[in-house]
Amino acid sequence: MSIKFSILIPAYNEEKNIGVLLESLIQQKIYPPFEMVNITVIASGCIDNTEIIVNKFCKKNQKIRLISTPKRLGKANSINLFLKRSKEDLIVMISADVLPADNYTINTLLQPFFEEDVGLTGGRPIPVNPSSTFTNKISGLIWHLHHKISLFSPPKVGEIIAFRNVVERIPEDTLADEERLSAVIQAKGYKAVYANDAVVYNKAPVRISELIEQRKRIFMGHLLVKKELGYTVPTLEYKRLLKIVIDEIASNPYKILTIIPLVLIEFFCRFLGLISYVTKRYKPAWKVCRTTKKLSER
Repeated sequence: MSIKFSILIPAYNEEKNIGVLLESLIQQKIYPPFEMVNITVIASGCIDNTEIIVNKFCKKNQKIRLISTPKRLGKANSINLFLKRSKEDLIVMISADVLPADNYTINTLLQPFFEEDVGLTGGRPIPVNPSSTFTNKISGLIWHLHHKISLFSPPKVGEIIAFRNVVERIPEDTLADEERLSAVIQAKGYKAVYANDAVVYNKAPVRISELIEQRKRIFMGHLLVKKELGYTVPTLEYKRLLKIVIDEIASNPYKILTIIPLVLIEFFCRFLGLISYVTKRYKPAWKVCRTTKKLSER
């Protein structure tokens, strides 16, 4: 008996990476019992060449589909649109500005679903930024700490996830869609698993202003998930964070030179995020970090 899955790519002005991503997904090696039904790109309010590029792939491969919405309504809206149409057993959701590390990434992400109590898996994002600038060093450390956090259970998920098709919709004002899905699925009695060998490459913000905006928005999203579902995202568990930071410094004392600035920046971002959360100054269609959109530009 096959386990059917579909791939969702929410996209907004992703002309710099969408073609390379689709080419990579076409080349993925998928082994039984898993069977890929389609790859669906939901282009939300795109004003660049994203739709033109995707349409070219649609003509070459019948498994690739494009759904266009004229207005940008946010990532959660795209997810809900897809959930309404999808009938497959599993859904893989991957960000439009990342790339699988190899041809086995998707298959690796799906392996834990052999266990019936697994409801969601998350892969491991690794930034391609060189460590030559202050912002890149901070960004690289953030993703490294996320990896360390995800080794616990439940994991911190993002960039690429797979989940059972048991969710009807998510609130469209959410700012942390992957964590929202993780919380809802775990509330249904399933567990979330970290598939750390399912690696995708992403690009962290190059500008400090973009990094601050991104971290602020993510923190707001985590606060919303905690308020509405009572679910604490792993990065809000401060005792776990402190232990991981201490272990990092113990393994390499020189890391304190990067960790101290990171802690200060993170607290500043969380302070800004808390203010925006309390005053309800947030939008589901968040500001795009433009320097993260092409992995070849470092």
